[in-house]
Amino acid sequence: MAKIGLFYTTDTGNTRKIAKRIKKQFAEDEIELFDMAKT
Repeated sequence: MAKIGLFYTTDTGNTRKIAKRIKKQFAEDEIELFDMAKT
């Protein structure tokens, strides 16, 4: 199965919390989070 990249950015941290909730719905090796503010 192809890996999913979830790209986000946040000022207040709310988007990070939601991204982590979304990640929990997938197997650990299926999705990777990318905080665009850190790139």
